[in-house]
Amino acid sequence: STQSTWGLYMDSEKIKAWVEDQFANNVMESFFEYLKIPNATPMLDPTWETNGFVDQAMNCLIKWIVNQKIVGLKIEIVREKGRPPVIIAVVDPFKSSKEEEESMLFYCHYDKQLGLPEIWKKGFGPYTPVIHKGRLIARGSADDGYATYSIFLAIKACQNFDRPHDRIVVLIEGEEESGSVNLSYYLDKLAPIIKTPKDIFILDVPCGDYERFWIVDSIRGLLVFELNVKVLTCSVHSGYAGGVVPDPFRIIRCLLDRIDYSRTGLVIPDLQVEVPQSNMRRIDIMTEVLCDSYFNKFEQIGPKAPYKNQEEKLKMAKEIILKNTWKTTMAVVGADGIPAFSEPVNVLRPESTIRVSMRLPPTLNAIEARDKIEAILLANPPYGAEISIKRNVAATGMVCPELNEDLLKTLSEASFKYYGKDMMYLATGGTIPIAQVFITKYPNTQLLMAGVLGPKNNAHGAQEALDLEYTKKLMCTLIQVVAEEYQCCLLYTSDAADDTPCVDLGG
Repeated sequence: STQSTWGLYMDSEKIKAWVEDQFANNVMESFFEYLKIPNATPMLDPTWETNGFVDQAMNCLIKWIVNQKIVGLKIEIVREKGRPPVIIAVVDPFKSSKEEEESMLFYCHYDKQLGLPEIWKKGFGPYTPVIHKGRLIARGSADDGYATYSIFLAIKACQNFDRPHDRIVVLIEGEEESGSVNLSYYLDKLAPIIKTPKDIFILDVPCGDYERFWIVDSIRGLLVFELNVKVLTCSVHSGYAGGVVPDPFRIIRCLLDRIDYSRTGLVIPDLQVEVPQSNMRRIDIMTEVLCDSYFNKFEQIGPKAPYKNQEEKLKMAKEIILKNTWKTTMAVVGADGIPAFSEPVNVLRPESTIRVSMRLPPTLNAIEARDKIEAILLANPPYGAEISIKRNVAATGMVCPELNEDLLKTLSEASFKYYGKDMMYLATGGTIPIAQVFITKYPNTQLLMAGVLGPKNNAHGAQEALDLEYTKKLMCTLIQVVAEEYQCCLLYTSDAADDTPCVDLGG
């Protein structure tokens, strides 16, 4: 038999109480200290190598990790000139009876998005963490500072309750918010330490709501580029040139309409895909659960879309979810060459540049999409203008590989125990480039992505918030996963699997 039955004997109430105590008396002081550090991601902070914030953040986390007194822990900072450093931690197998050593790899990051204090509401600030209505509000709380504490608490719990666990590797990166440019380099450099893990866990992802455990099922790709239109060699008076020289922004509008229909918000069919049936079935279930939340997900201005009955409401919700998770969408996320109101100018600009972000369906190849878009935008320049494109990011999305039955059983059981509801699959509209990096490096390894970025978490924006109760439940779930993944694999290799003794994790 390969069925893991020992998990039924886990004392979930003792685990909940233990996590509650650890969270209040062990985690929060260090977590608050970490959240006060303005260690913005390197792409957004040109002084990251000299201002000392990177080292402050790493040292804060390492100090707490070491203080957990985890048996078999080895931890170090790996530095390379010009590259943001990473923290690598290895925990030896604990009370393992396996003949062959197996490893689990956990990924998280210590860098943060920009604080942007000017956009936060009064009483809140990016680096002044506060708990408000059950949510910890600070930059880096949900994205993804909580993860380091959650991972090492799970390891500590197994040892505290005398449960065996596999060899565990934890990689804490310093530039996830900058696109993880050096992640592949570090994975290669650290290959002798990381080895080939049997499981990879990424905790920097969304959840659909705060009522159950969510597994990310698919992620969209991302294409970012800068579109420049030049019509003059220098600025000229708009009265003299108006009607003679075209405004560069009008040309930008014309070009964007070639790929994104401004009246409908729909991107051209050449950049769309057909949703696989298996994913569509999960979208149907997701729609049933998240229908109401998708209509109220954001604080939008204006009236809500009308619907006559529940059936029509579900249909509209499904269309919204599909647009958000399986359709190509476009947004202008930056502009240059457009003067601010405060600048005393009334001239026709020689050129304008916009930064375009396009989210791509999970199965659409980002490089092929980029080539199509460039061909469309650069063909037949309006008014003979000079058009150029600067490439930024091209990341292909993915449909996540299926997890094995034992891990799914563990997750389902844990979701019932700690959330009171079964786990669910989540298609997400965001992009997680690191997922493709890990799948490419370790094609035969199980990849589990789960996180805390639920409704109104507002990561990257003002009032970033971590739901504390949900986070504690996720910590409990991780404890069960770390312990039970060892047991499941042991059952596969044991000739006397049915005789494996069951031990109460609660002591």
